[in-house]
This record gives sequence, C-alpha cells and structure tokens, in this order.
Amino acid sequence: ENGNPIVHVDLSKLTASRTNLKCQECQQKGGGVVQCLSKKCMMGYHKTCAQRAKCIAEYAETSKGDVMACMFCPKHSTPDLAAWRLTCTR
Repeated sequence: ENGNPIVHVDLSKLTASRTNLKCQECQQKGGGVVQCLSKKCMMGYHKTCAQRAKCIAEYAETSKGDVMACMFCPKHSTPDLAAWRLTCTR
C-alpha cells in the first residue's frame, strides 16, 4: 500500500498490560497498541491509527528474529527529534 512496506507483528507475544492499552486515535483497547518511545509519554496507537495521527514509526528485527515496533506520538514525532531518539535506542 502507499509505498510503505507491510509489516506483520505477532500480537500473541504481547503482555497482558500491553493488550489493555487504549489507542489515542480511535479510543479502542486491544489490537496491538504501541506506546510512544519517548520517556514518560503515555500516548499509544494502533499501527494504522498511528499513520493517521502522523506518528513516526519504525519496525526493527531483533536478534531473535522478532519484530520490535518503535513509535513516537505526534508531540515527539518531529523528524529531527525522532531520528535522534531512534539512534539512541538501537
């Protein structure tokens, strides 16, 4: 779709606390809500909701072959800030 690669994330590996997070865009719980990676930020979004909300998201493969989702909410998604923070988390 729209030039972005399709990323499949195994939601069965989410902890119970992650499955109960509420998406800030659609206000629904569950379905793999990813929380902003900025320290102390509680904003969380589904993958498609994050795209609508103009979040910056990156998906990286871990050494175990799992996919790790890294997302920054609109407040923390300025390109310079998000690029800098992503380099610090890898």
